[in-house]
Amino acid sequence: MWSRGTAQELLNAPAMKTSTSPLLPVLVFRDSSGIQKTFPLRPKPEAEWLIGSSERCDLQIQSLAFPAQGLRIWVKSENPAPVFWCERIHPLESEVRCLRVGGIAVNAFELSEGLPFFWGEIEFRLLQENLLPSRKRAESDWTLTLGSGVPLELPTGATPWLTQSASGKSLLQETRITALSALSVYVQGETGSGKELIANLLHHWSPRRSHPFVALNCGALPVQLAESELFGHKKGAFTGADQARSGAIQQAHQGTLFLDEIADLSLELQVKLLRFLESGEIRPLGADRSHRVNVRVVCASHRPLSELVREGSFRQDLYYRLAPITLRIPPLRDRPADIDLLARHFAQSLGAALSHEALRTLMSHSWPGNVRELRHCIERAFAYTRRPGRREASTVLLSEADFAFLQDDECMTSSNTLWGAADGSATPSGFRTGIAPPGSLQNLERRALIRALRLARGNRAEAAKILGVSRSTVFVMIKRHGVQLKYGVVGWDGTAPSSSRGSPDEKNRVTAPS
Repeated sequence: MWSRGTAQELLNAPAMKTSTSPLLPVLVFRDSSGIQKTFPLRPKPEAEWLIGSSERCDLQIQSLAFPAQGLRIWVKSENPAPVFWCERIHPLESEVRCLRVGGIAVNAFELSEGLPFFWGEIEFRLLQENLLPSRKRAESDWTLTLGSGVPLELPTGATPWLTQSASGKSLLQETRITALSALSVYVQGETGSGKELIANLLHHWSPRRSHPFVALNCGALPVQLAESELFGHKKGAFTGADQARSGAIQQAHQGTLFLDEIADLSLELQVKLLRFLESGEIRPLGADRSHRVNVRVVCASHRPLSELVREGSFRQDLYYRLAPITLRIPPLRDRPADIDLLARHFAQSLGAALSHEALRTLMSHSWPGNVRELRHCIERAFAYTRRPGRREASTVLLSEADFAFLQDDECMTSSNTLWGAADGSATPSGFRTGIAPPGSLQNLERRALIRALRLARGNRAEAAKILGVSRSTVFVMIKRHGVQLKYGVVGWDGTAPSSSRGSPDEKNRVTAPS
C-alpha cells in the first residue's frame, strides 16, 4: 500500500537513474476514487511531459479540479544519467492548487524513485517498469483516502462503489466498520443508488467473505413460490416439486443473504422470516423437522421501512430485527463530485470521453434514477454517436448536443424539489398544471436558471456569472419563475460548514432541502 512521504524521505531518497537500465520510467498515479493508472515517460525530442486536464497535454487528468496545464516533468541533466524534475507550471496560483511533497508545498523538485507527490487528492509516483504492481493487483488493491488521511482498502473480488465525495467516503467507512459485526444490516437508498454493491462490500469485508453471498429480489418472487425460494422444499411438497431444492437461506449458509426490496414480502412471509431471525432455524416446505442455518441477513428497500411500519404494511417487530444497523446511501444529486467521477468512468468503459460542456449538462441534472440513470444516459448518448453521417473516431467525444434529450426528461417539479421550500411543499401552480408549453421561452429561461443555480451550488452571484447577467437580474428571474430559496447554513453535501454563519457570502447562498 502506498503511504504519504515525509520531508526526510525527500532529502534522503536517491535520484532516479534510468540510463544504466533498459527499463522504462513510468509515472503511476491514482485519484481520490482509488483508481490507479500508469503513464510511461517514453523518450521524446523536447524531453518534457505536460500534465493537465487539456487534451493537448501528454497526460490528461480528467478532473474539473485539475487545471488545463498543471505540472511539467522534464529532464534536467543526462550526465551521467537522466535526472527527472517536476514543477508547477503556474507557481503564483493560490495554495489550494499546490504541489506537495512530504506534506510541503513546493514549486519544483527532483523526482526520486517511489517517492509520492500530490496535487490535491491525486497521488503520483515515479517507478520503473519492473517495480509496478501486477495488473491483477492493480485491479484489486483499491484504496480510498478518507478525511482523516487513513487509506481505506477495498476488498479483492468486490465491485467497488465509486465515490470521491465526503458523504460517499463516510458511507464506505461505516460499511467497513459494520462488516465486522454479526448483526443484521438494513441498507436504505433510492432506486439505482447501488444498494447491492454496498451489501456485497459488507460481505467481502466481513469474516464470512470465503462463504456464499446470495442475493434475492423479493419484488420478483412469484407469490405462490416465494416461500419455496426462501426456505426451500422437499420432493413432492407440491405439484411440480419433482426433486428437493434448497432455498436462498440454506444456500447462504455460513455466508450472507441479501434480500433486496424486502418491503414487497407478504405479511405471511414476514412472520416466517421473523421466526427464522429469532431462532436461526428453517423448515423447508414438506419437511417434518427444522434445522439450523448460520446466515447474516442484509436487506434493502428504496422506501424507508420506518414509513411502511407506520402505514401498517410492514411488521414492526421484523423491522427491529432487520435494522439494528442502518446504512443510508445519499442520492446522487447530493453528491455532485461523484457525478463527475461516475460519468467519466462510464464513458471510458465505452471507449468515449466527455467534453466540459457535456459534463456541465450532466452535473446540472437532478438524477432521480441515480447512478443507474446516469449510466443508461451515457450509454444512450454513445449509441446515437453511431448514427449515419457522423465521422468515426478511435475515441468518441460526447458533446453537450448528445445529451439534449435530458432537457426533455427534466421534469417540471424536480427543480422545485431541489430548490424549493424547506419542507418541499411549496410548488408554483405553473409547475403542476403545465401552463407554459415545454418549449416556450419562459420554460427555457427557467431551465437555464435552475441549471445555473445547481452548478453554482445555490450561490446566486456565481449563477449570475454562469448566465452572463447581473446578480440583480438573477433575483428578478428567481421571483418571476417562483423558485423559492431558503437561506442556508448547511453545506451542499448536508454537512454544516464550520464558519457559515456571518460569512460575507452567506446572503447569496441557498441550500436544497433534505
